[in-house]
Amino acid sequence: TSSKERLTDVARTIGQVYQEVPGAKIQGIYFEGPFFTEEHKGAQNPSYFGDPDLDTFHEWQEASGGIIKKIALAPERNGVKEFVETVTDEGVVVALGHSNATLEEADVAVEAGASVFVHAYNGMRGLNHREPGMVGALLTLQHVFSELICDGHHV
Repeated sequence: TSSKERLTDVARTIGQVYQEVPGAKIQGIYFEGPFFTEEHKGAQNPSYFGDPDLDTFHEWQEASGGIIKKIALAPERNGVKEFVETVTDEGVVVALGHSNATLEEADVAVEAGASVFVHAYNGMRGLNHREPGMVGALLTLQHVFSELICDGHHV
């Protein structure tokens, strides 16, 4: 996560040079942020957080030459449903993370097309008997999968 301008520059740079890289080929860009929430920011800088914005996303996508393939966001942010519906229709995978969302808020994003939960148990509201939260959502919602980082630090 960084400033809108910096992310535009990064997307443009990758888009301009990704085919020239020898060896393993870059298949696409994954933006983990900046549409997160402060409660579970992890190592992200919250001064760059904001609500999902289609104009901004399309600026990044245009700068990259159309190679943004995945973006993560917090489902409780304003405008998530429309954002998720639009970018998934455009072929971008939407992941959920760095979030304090309830199960119901996560479900709205999943129904709109989100399909991945970023690094399960980390950077998200945990499982509680009165509010299943993001962990409850990733365990119970249909047609989603979760990434789990088993490195002894995250889990």
